[in-house]
Amino acid sequence: MYEDNEQLTQTGPLDARDAPNFCHDLFSFLQFYQLIARPNSFPASLQEKSGSNAFWVNWIDGEPALVLLGAEAEKYVLTHSSDFIFGEGGGYHIIAREMFPQGVLTSDGEIHDQLRHAVLERLTPRKFQQEDCNFLLQCMAEAFTSLSGRVNILKLAQDITFKYAIYLALSTEGEDKLLVAKLKKLWHSFSLAAFDIFRQPNNPLLPYRYAMQSREKLVEILKGIIDKRREMPPQDDILGQLMQVQYPFEQNRKLTDEEIINNLLMVIYAAHDTTTNTLTFLFKELERHPDAYHHLEREIEDKYHPGEPCTPDSLANLPTLAACIHETLRLHPQVSPLPRKTIHEMIIPVDTKDGSIQLYRVAEKTLVFLMPGRTQRMQEYYPDPDSFHFERYQQRLTTHPHGKRYEPPFSAFGGGSRSCVGEKVAMLEMMLFVVEFLRRKRIISFWQNPYIPTMNGPLIHPFSQSIAIQDRRS
Repeated sequence: MYEDNEQLTQTGPLDARDAPNFCHDLFSFLQFYQLIARPNSFPASLQEKSGSNAFWVNWIDGEPALVLLGAEAEKYVLTHSSDFIFGEGGGYHIIAREMFPQGVLTSDGEIHDQLRHAVLERLTPRKFQQEDCNFLLQCMAEAFTSLSGRVNILKLAQDITFKYAIYLALSTEGEDKLLVAKLKKLWHSFSLAAFDIFRQPNNPLLPYRYAMQSREKLVEILKGIIDKRREMPPQDDILGQLMQVQYPFEQNRKLTDEEIINNLLMVIYAAHDTTTNTLTFLFKELERHPDAYHHLEREIEDKYHPGEPCTPDSLANLPTLAACIHETLRLHPQVSPLPRKTIHEMIIPVDTKDGSIQLYRVAEKTLVFLMPGRTQRMQEYYPDPDSFHFERYQQRLTTHPHGKRYEPPFSAFGGGSRSCVGEKVAMLEMMLFVVEFLRRKRIISFWQNPYIPTMNGPLIHPFSQSIAIQDRRS
């Protein structure tokens, strides 16, 4: 984290149980609404009240969680992945136990490593270059050509990223349009379960009941596809890779159909919703910052001549676009908090305001929440932290107020053995989307709203989704 082997003064360790505690605090309760509407403001409020980067909160399901802010704690937890398991608190039990049980995200130990390896076999830049790029270009050409006026960028991105996620998972091609449309309709209802913290299956007024009914229908369709696959040669998609996974320590045992389906649903959710939200946030930031938009527009115009095809290799030479995506992910990371649970007692370093390190002794089975959405907006690491400045990505080091040089914290893709398996492919997909869109259309209306309304559930979704565009030929 520090350059030139610089070290900060360390004190402690303190017992983490003595950190400021807001579990029964009226202020915390009254501020809780911000977790939903402005998810980065909630930890900021408690950080300011406590004067500390470590404090306790009581989350949706009642389990106390130790929130750790700052670069040192984030780096330590993410690089010591083997000392933690997936944390199910703070509403993540909905994902862990009911939406995607036994999935690559929520599993631990050697089976987690096996599942991760299976998914990574398909999500490689090499496969993107050889197969995926042409599929996406075709989808984008069909979707972008007739657009005009105000466009809902979230729905547009949803359509393309969902088709790509299904293509990665099941090798769907053009003739499978009816299947993709049916899966998408069911998926929309199913994904609402992540927003329903009450989980009352018999209440017709809440989405959970209908979400789980849609899940049953999705499982039925995927079970039929798996049955057909067992009579076919192995295919090089995520389903094919999962069907080959061998359970560790259990000879000749492969994943059950239920386990394969749980992992397919998890991969589709992660590959589809996160990319959709990030693209929407990016276009909304460009709409708010015409200088960044015109800089990016010129870069794309200079790079591609009219009619010249966009290739994966050409995407590597678009530094402004890469910087804009990273700055969007800094301001709007898709998962915040990142839940972890300790498997034994640990000593965890945490930054303090005076520039030193406070060590905390954290007990076994403690639910720990990292907050990238807050840490990546801290003044110590990012001057003018709430503003969109794409130039930051090209200035890799910043200076701490107390003189130590930091690599600014950035964990939008997680870290360690639980980092996003599709990070590289997701970046290529988003870059291709932006290039193809802006080669056809231009943003024609800009606004200076102070922030983009959001909702956390558990991914961070933008409320404002439309932009005004014009065809470049006009």
